[in-house]
Amino acid sequence: MSNKTQPTNTSVTSVLESITDDTQRTDCQRLLQLFREALNEKPVVWGDHIIGYGSYDYKYKSGRKGTWVLS
Repeated sequence: MSNKTQPTNTSVTSVLESITDDTQRTDCQRLLQLFREALNEKPVVWGDHIIGYGSYDYKYKSGRKGTWVLS
């Protein structure tokens, strides 16, 4: 079984533009800029609205494995 939440082709910009609170949207846009600079990774939308930078693969002793957001 793998995670239900997977990387998508959804635009990061569209996710941020969907935030209705002006202050929250501005804060998120600033964080996006800071994370891009600090992590040197392209942001990817996972599921409906998780913005992640990079990913990693994992496997439990039970055999369950998957891929998840690194940061």
